[in-house]
Amino acid sequence: MALVSRLALTHVPGTTHREPAHPRPYRRLHAVTRTDTGLTPLAGMLIDLLRDVVRDITATWEALPREGRPSSSSPPGA
Repeated sequence: MALVSRLALTHVPGTTHREPAHPRPYRRLHAVTRTDTGLTPLAGMLIDLLRDVVRDITATWEALPREGRPSSSSPPGA
Protein backbone atom coordinates (compact mmCIF):
# COMPACT_ATOMS: atom_id res chain seq x y z
CA MET A 1 0.00 0.00 0.00
CA ALA A 2 1.21 3.49 -0.80
CA LEU A 3 -0.18 7.02 -0.91
CA VAL A 4 0.53 8.35 -4.38
CA SER A 5 0.02 11.85 -5.70
CA ARG A 6 -2.64 12.15 -8.37
CA LEU A 7 0.09 13.56 -10.63
CA ALA A 8 2.13 10.37 -10.24
CA LEU A 9 -0.79 7.94 -10.40
CA THR A 10 -0.58 5.47 -13.28
CA HIS A 11 -2.61 2.37 -14.00
CA VAL A 12 -0.43 -0.68 -13.44
CA PRO A 13 -1.86 -4.12 -14.21
CA GLY A 14 -2.70 -6.01 -11.03
CA THR A 15 -3.23 -2.91 -8.90
CA THR A 16 -6.37 -1.23 -7.56
CA HIS A 17 -6.70 2.46 -6.80
CA ARG A 18 -8.81 3.40 -3.79
CA GLU A 19 -9.66 6.83 -2.40
CA PRO A 20 -8.62 7.32 1.26
CA ALA A 21 -11.44 7.71 3.78
CA HIS A 22 -12.30 11.15 5.14
CA PRO A 23 -10.52 13.15 6.25
CA ARG A 24 -8.26 12.91 3.24
CA PRO A 25 -4.57 13.69 3.61
CA TYR A 26 -3.36 17.04 2.37
CA ARG A 27 0.03 18.42 1.60
CA ARG A 28 1.84 21.48 2.80
CA LEU A 29 3.99 23.48 0.44
CA HIS A 30 7.20 25.11 1.59
CA ALA A 31 9.51 27.52 -0.19
CA VAL A 32 13.12 26.78 0.70
CA THR A 33 15.56 29.66 0.49
CA ARG A 34 19.12 30.27 1.53
CA THR A 35 19.47 31.67 5.03
CA ASP A 36 22.65 33.63 4.34
CA THR A 37 21.11 35.94 1.72
CA GLY A 38 17.95 37.98 1.37
CA LEU A 39 15.27 37.17 -1.15
CA THR A 40 15.61 38.68 -4.56
CA PRO A 41 12.60 40.79 -5.59
CA LEU A 42 11.51 38.10 -8.07
CA ALA A 43 11.72 35.31 -5.46
CA GLY A 44 9.67 37.40 -3.03
CA MET A 45 7.05 38.02 -5.73
CA LEU A 46 6.86 34.30 -6.50
CA ILE A 47 6.31 33.41 -2.85
CA ASP A 48 3.59 36.07 -2.57
CA LEU A 49 1.93 34.74 -5.72
CA LEU A 50 1.99 31.17 -4.37
CA ARG A 51 0.37 32.35 -1.13
CA ASP A 52 -2.37 34.12 -3.11
CA VAL A 53 -3.07 31.02 -5.21
CA VAL A 54 -3.25 28.79 -2.11
CA ARG A 55 -5.69 31.22 -0.45
CA ASP A 56 -7.90 31.21 -3.57
CA ILE A 57 -7.87 27.42 -3.87
CA THR A 58 -8.59 26.98 -0.16
CA ALA A 59 -11.52 29.43 -0.29
CA THR A 60 -12.97 27.65 -3.33
CA TRP A 61 -12.55 24.23 -1.70
CA GLU A 62 -14.20 25.32 1.54
CA ALA A 63 -17.13 26.88 -0.36
CA LEU A 64 -18.00 23.57 -2.07
CA PRO A 65 -20.39 21.21 -0.32
CA ARG A 66 -18.58 18.02 0.65
CA GLU A 67 -20.47 15.96 -1.96
CA GLY A 68 -19.56 18.49 -4.67
CA ARG A 69 -15.84 18.23 -4.12
CA PRO A 70 -13.84 16.34 -6.74
CA SER A 71 -13.17 12.81 -5.51
CA SER A 72 -9.55 12.79 -6.68
CA SER A 73 -8.59 16.05 -4.96
CA SER A 74 -7.49 16.52 -1.42
CA PRO A 75 -7.84 19.66 0.69
CA PRO A 76 -5.10 22.08 -0.22
CA GLY A 77 -2.39 23.01 2.24
CA ALA A 78 -0.32 26.11 2.51
